[in-house]
Amino acid sequence: VAGIGVAVVEGDTSNREKTMVTDRDGNRTACFNPASAGVEGSPEITISKTSEQQETTGPATFTIAARNTGDVDLRWTTVADPLLDVCSRSAAEVRGLLNQHGNGVGFVLKPGERFSFTCQGEAIGDFTNTATATATWLDLIVEDSDDAQVTVAP
Repeated sequence: VAGIGVAVVEGDTSNREKTMVTDRDGNRTACFNPASAGVEGSPEITISKTSEQQETTGPATFTIAARNTGDVDLRWTTVADPLLDVCSRSAAEVRGLLNQHGNGVGFVLKPGERFSFTCQGEAIGDFTNTATATATWLDLIVEDSDDAQVTVAP
């Protein structure tokens, strides 16, 4: 998604209204520090990735579930899976998934709201597959990762 990325912040940023960060491409920008403006919240997301079968002779099927475990609304929620692109979901794709109540997730993942989906990829050898959920609250990026192991049967 254009405009969404990961930046690394070094040092103590707790007492600044804006913090300068550098992205992977070397671009510097100022990020808003919500704590300095009196905005409080605990953004957090969790993800679980399980394999429907630990040992397979064919395709591996995974269930991926993500949940807003914080106390604030999260936006731009994505799921990345570098080994199986078919298990990745863009923010637009996440908005189209159903939550635990059978409603569309939408643009905002509310506190306690969760979604899940299954995906399938070819297992050509034993591997550990990791999925990462990423979301934003204000200018903060939160993420969590989980993996599942698959063994190809002889």
